[in-house]
Amino acid sequence: MGANRSYADFYFGFGIGITIFMTVLAILTWHLSNLAKERRPGIRPMIVVLMVGSAAFAIDSYFYFFAAPVITEFLIATYL
Repeated sequence: MGANRSYADFYFGFGIGITIFMTVLAILTWHLSNLAKERRPGIRPMIVVLMVGSAAFAIDSYFYFFAAPVITEFLIATYL
């Protein structure tokens, strides 16, 4: 597609992307936990979506990556 990239570039970029995603997920969950004290029923669907997404990412990591992402995502899904 007109770009000279290697597999190393792909994996490095993917690692940075996952790091950004996990950081945003942590900050979002932190802010939702503060809102959950005031509006518990309204926050529950958002927390369920985050939990299902983390569980799906853990399954994906199990098949395509190594143990560290699987453990991390499983812990995130469990403690949401």
